[in-house]
Amino acid sequence: IVLLCCCITFFTFALIPQQSTRQQQLQQQIQHQAGAGWEIHRAIQRLQSNGRPSSPNTVLSDFPSTTADVVRVLQSWAKDYAGKDEWKSLLNKRNLRHEIEESIVALHHLREWRKSRVSTTTISN
Repeated sequence: IVLLCCCITFFTFALIPQQSTRQQQLQQQIQHQAGAGWEIHRAIQRLQSNGRPSSPNTVLSDFPSTTADVVRVLQSWAKDYAGKDEWKSLLNKRNLRHEIEESIVALHHLREWRKSRVSTTTISN
């Protein structure tokens, strides 16, 4: 009887997490399918394929390091949040790619400014 109780207890606790994990996997798969056509995926693809922005006045190829870092963040967001209703207004925004391109330029200049501040601080100390 003790052995039977131990077996029942083991299988109960062993199977519950597996069912929960399986349910989570199915939910993630449904979420991924729902977000597969979102703008974030097109923005990532565009940035990876040629890095050229939609605006002819800016050339993102001048900022390869910043662009690569932004793409990594976008890939993470796409994986974790695409398909979730609460993220739809940001990640499925029609002009998302254009806003990302503008942000890359601003982020690049911010990074350069920070580097110069660190260099200046280091030299003066």
